[in-house]
Amino acid sequence: MGLNLRIEVTGDKETVARLAKIGESLDRMPEAMQETGQYLRDFFAGEVFASQGGAIGMPWPRLSLGTEAEKAKRHAGRLGKFAH
Repeated sequence: MGLNLRIEVTGDKETVARLAKIGESLDRMPEAMQETGQYLRDFFAGEVFASQGGAIGMPWPRLSLGTEAEKAKRHAGRLGKFAH
């Protein structure tokens, strides 16, 4: 799976060199995207989750009373850990 594309550019040497450099950097794009995705997943699953959104300046809203009641039923004795 994937796209193979070949473009031949002729003419000005500086333009050809710049386009070749761009092409080389695109070869590393899948690896860079994988690294970026891993970083974002770790950040949001770690620091942001642990701070309940505070790490990005968007604290989670308080649970609704209905949600708190449902959690109290399902997780008796543990609600204090989850509520704001």
